[in-house]
Amino acid sequence: ALGSPADSGLTQAGAVMGTAAYLSPEQAQGGQPDPRSDLYSLGIVLYECLTGRVPFAEPTDADTAIARLRREPTPLGSVRPSVSPQLTAVIHTLLRRNRDARYPDGIALRAALDGAVALAPGLSTVSITDHIDAAMTPPAFGRTLRHGFSIAAVVVAVSLVLIAMN
Repeated sequence: ALGSPADSGLTQAGAVMGTAAYLSPEQAQGGQPDPRSDLYSLGIVLYECLTGRVPFAEPTDADTAIARLRREPTPLGSVRPSVSPQLTAVIHTLLRRNRDARYPDGIALRAALDGAVALAPGLSTVSITDHIDAAMTPPAFGRTLRHGFSIAAVVVAVSLVLIAMN
């Protein structure tokens, strides 16, 4: 009926929203997302930035969701060996199927990225945390993603990872 929730364009309870290639396992199962779901999706974006492909490339969205639930991603180091083991470990932690095994929030991720930069020879010593903090200070492009991540913070984080790899 006109005016029903189905006609409103709003998200329905139990509906799976998002692009299949970037959904967390809990979202693929129709579960409630939380900050760790966003970090999982960021891990996919970082993996794709470093390798040129998503970690679960299947012929259909359904196959992609099933692969995400049943197996680990292709090891980043086998696709791009030049990525430091420290950064590889951070990204694979973001991509863990069990959300409790991922970083609990962006603060923990920032600390892990700073540690990866500090331990990897030849990477920039510029503090990722300082850049993300500056990007998250309003107005930070004036837009905020779920759970307080600003678009600028995500752009800066991805940019710093790419710069560090060159």
